[in-house]
Parts: sequence; structure tokens; C-alpha cells
Amino acid sequence: MANAQPHIIDLIVVLVKRLQHGDDLSTMSEDSVSGYNPSQLSAAYSWILQKYPPNQASKSPRVLHFAERMMISPAAYGYLLDLVNLGVLDALGLEKVIEKVMFQSLEQAPLEKIKAIVTEVLFDKGTSLSGNETIH
Repeated sequence: MANAQPHIIDLIVVLVKRLQHGDDLSTMSEDSVSGYNPSQLSAAYSWILQKYPPNQASKSPRVLHFAERMMISPAAYGYLLDLVNLGVLDALGLEKVIEKVMFQSLEQAPLEKIKAIVTEVLFDKGTSLSGNETIH
């Protein structure tokens, strides 16, 4: 099996953890986050500069109802809660991820699928048009 390219969400998590440990984003080098291409690095840095830290209105954990538990494994849900605790996902982002999982699959989504959905939500991919966009 070929090596899969790492998810950008994994890079964002690494960078956020380093920020929380007191590292400065401007002093982090490409060498310290190897395995990512320049466009992934640029996108991750840009996302952090624009959207981190999010507004953390609520700190109470979201509890999955029965149907959601059927579609999101305990490991994947734990991963999502870690992202919320790190401040990478806010409550609205978590709801968007859960909603996408529920509508996109008929079977339990693996962690790789969850990561892809989180990336879509973080970078606002696949959202509806607000009226200011141009369709090509």
C-alpha cells in the first residue's frame, strides 16, 4: 500500500499544540513539520492566523445521540472532542462535521473520512453560496 499524503488537519493540530505549549508561529520552520508540501504548510499557517483561536462560548461536551453513535466511532468522536478542546473546532464546526457524516454515509465513517470532513469544514469547502461568489 502506498504512503498516503498526510492530512492538513494533522498539521493544524501539530501547530496548535505547539502554540499552546508556548512556541511562536513565526519561529516554527518547515523542517519542524516535515512530510507536508508547501501548499499544505501555507494553508495551515493561513488558517491559524485567520481563525485561531475561535470564540469558545461553551465548554460542555456534545453528546452524540444513538444514530450519530452508529455513524461515528468512539475513536473518531474522541478525535473530534480533542479538536474542540484544542480550539481547532468550535461548537458550530463540530455540528457541521457531525451533520456531514450523517448525510454522506450509510456506514460508520473511518477516522480518515472524519479528518477529510473536518478539513472541509475548517476551510469552508462545500458550503452553500452566499451570493458574492462566481460560479465558473
